Amino acid sequence: MDIELCAQMLALQAASPARGVERQLAAGRTGGNLSQTDETVLAKAARLFWRLHASARLLSDQALTPQDLGAGARAFLLRETDATDAAALSDAVAKAGQDAAAVIAKIMR
Repeated sequence: MDIELCAQMLALQAASPARGVERQLAAGRTGGNLSQTDETVLAKAARLFWRLHASARLLSDQALTPQDLGAGARAFLLRETDATDAAALSDAVAKAGQDAAAVIAKIMR
């Protein structure tokens, strides 16, 4: 959600009517408020978080834990997030969150 709010702010600062996170981030870059590298970091994190969220919602209306999922559900979740295993997915989520938080903190200064 922080990435979405940041993207909306960047689009507003650029006076862009863009809708959707990736288009709003692009508007922020075009408007000079976001570097290409930072746009890539935020877009990549947003895609991962969305894919994880959408996949999890398809599997259950409860919070997911990998050990509680069956083999098919785990395989689906890993396939949708391009992760090789649960540890890799956990690492990717943690890294994407840290990287996105750093970019957002830089933008908010």
